[in-house]
Amino acid sequence: MTTGVNASRLLAFAGRNGPGLLCGGVLTGLVAPPLAELARPMMGLAVFVFTLGAFLKVDGPAFRAEATDRAGVLAALAWATFGVPLLAFALLLLTRPHQDVAQGLLLTALAPPVGSAAVIAAMLGLSAPLALLATVVATLASPFYLPPLAVALTGAELALEPFALAARLGLIVGAAAGVAFSCGASPGGGWRTTRTP
Repeated sequence: MTTGVNASRLLAFAGRNGPGLLCGGVLTGLVAPPLAELARPMMGLAVFVFTLGAFLKVDGPAFRAEATDRAGVLAALAWATFGVPLLAFALLLLTRPHQDVAQGLLLTALAPPVGSAAVIAAMLGLSAPLALLATVVATLASPFYLPPLAVALTGAELALEPFALAARLGLIVGAAAGVAFSCGASPGGGWRTTRTP
């Protein structure tokens, strides 16, 4: 019971502080690259935890309602997949930083939204279900659209195995959705809050 309560508190903490943890991890990796190398094997677990926190944050019926708005979903996907990288590309053309810096920034802009995007959207007063839906779809599709976009915008060739990577990402996202459903989905379709006696 104690282990379950501690795990629940850890997940709740990660869900509430996803953006801060993400920024802290990035800054730590920049300041101390050896620590980033040590943490590399935990990347899959980190993605799982943040995605799980996002699923737990979003209301089930609201997520399904958002999924029926195809125009909104397509607009969010188009912006995340093409709009953000093209905007970054235009800004870099204006500022003209060093080539390595420009390439790194463009590859960052090309990446799909982070797993905690739904939490960040909720903090900003935006649609958390739409952010989660766009994140899931963009993440699963990223192994297929990232390589050609990276070549077109940066000239960098990404050595990816699209189907293998998509399967791994699907496993992580599917597992997070399954755990979130088993932990918090009520028979009526919403998320319930579990209280420990």
